[in-house]
Amino acid sequence: MTSSEAEALARAYLLRLSDGCDRHAPRLVLLAEQTQVHDFGWVFFWNSAAFLASGLDGDALAGNCPLIVERKTGSLLETGTAYELEHYIERYRQYGHPHAEGGTLVLLAGCDYGAGKVAGTKLVRDYTGVGLADAKRVIEQCLAGEYVTVEAKTCGQASALCAELRAVNFNAEQLPQAPC
Repeated sequence: MTSSEAEALARAYLLRLSDGCDRHAPRLVLLAEQTQVHDFGWVFFWNSAAFLASGLDGDALAGNCPLIVERKTGSLLETGTAYELEHYIERYRQYGHPHAEGGTLVLLAGCDYGAGKVAGTKLVRDYTGVGLADAKRVIEQCLAGEYVTVEAKTCGQASALCAELRAVNFNAEQLPQAPC
């Protein structure tokens, strides 16, 4: 997808938003000079045409979240306004959606040279609550090159488990929880 095609998708989206409003609703426009280009695609910003013309705060929109257009698929995703834009970009990069959160599942996808079998087994036990035999089996499967998932007790513990497994040379990734 080209930047022109992505911009056309964003403009069409704004036109659909405007069409859903009453005839007195503001005309929505892209703020092309603010567009961000990323490896995954583009982030588009928008506001009312009246604000663009006047610059007056009274003409500005509230809640007009930036839009992501994916380079590979052409999908358009709304970010949000509750957090800084970087939060949504980080979520998108990590989980494939700007509103996704890390879930309790952890994927162990192999390991690097020197992966600590005993340390990995202990971490899996501590963060998941499984017994020694199950934790050992998970780590042995991972060391054999198999992909294995384990479920941590909480989302926060899944994140910590990933970080600690990486520190002992395992390839671990927290899987996303579906966005609401």
